[in-house]
Amino acid sequence: MPTVAREQTVIHDGSAAAGSVSTIGPDTGAVAPGAPGSGPSGTGAVGGTSTTRRVAAGHTSGCTDRRQQVPGDPYSPPCVLFSGDNGGATTRGVTKDTVTVALRLTADPDLSSTIAKITGSDLIDSTEDVIRTAQGLVDYFNSRFQFYGRKIKLVGYQGHGAVTREFLGAGQEQANADAIKVASEVGAFADISAITEPYSDALARQHVLALGAPYMSRKWFVDRRPYAWSDFTDCSILAESNGDWVNKRVARKPAKYAGGDLQNKPRKIALLAPANPEYQ
Repeated sequence: MPTVAREQTVIHDGSAAAGSVSTIGPDTGAVAPGAPGSGPSGTGAVGGTSTTRRVAAGHTSGCTDRRQQVPGDPYSPPCVLFSGDNGGATTRGVTKDTVTVALRLTADPDLSSTIAKITGSDLIDSTEDVIRTAQGLVDYFNSRFQFYGRKIKLVGYQGHGAVTREFLGAGQEQANADAIKVASEVGAFADISAITEPYSDALARQHVLALGAPYMSRKWFVDRRPYAWSDFTDCSILAESNGDWVNKRVARKPAKYAGGDLQNKPRKIALLAPANPEYQ
């Protein structure tokens, strides 16, 4: 919930320890030990000012390095240090110290440029860029969030599947093999690279949390609870929201701004769907 406390300017140096995590080797997808705070900005403190919200009076923080859980975030709750028994090895990929998260490096020869063409983006990231970004996010979350005394450990592996094939509904056999590897060899609790339907489905069947499935239906997610998750809303909500708007504002109304003979004629609406069974 947004706070109504007064804003204040704070100084924070961003020097909190990131914790011990794993670093993915960019060339092979292997994992090498990493040091806290390693990388281009790992040494030294970066000073700066930002506007944040004052924590409610009377709260005494349990964290020694900061008052807020996420410094600089106006919606951040107070930082309270976890103590006690976290349950230890509660499930696959989770120990008393770590939560193992997988990152699949696919067999696509040039995945980044393919996605850039599909999305019309000018940003093309190399495999090394993707790995560095993922590891940077892990370091950030390890230094700013608490997982009941645990740290996220990122494990990258070279997969057999190709995203470009899986986007078209193919490559299920390779996706299955990759998911089995994540469950049995990597031993991961979750996979943050499940951006295709075949791979997300395969991970869910292995009881690995699959994060990233793009715009699947509400039923698709319900059928795979609690393992399938996404950054995006489900396509059922999109279809319902857009359908409601079109019916109220567009359908059966004249095309007032159309050109030529179409002007002021009743609008005709068409719906395009990919030739993928999951979207039919």
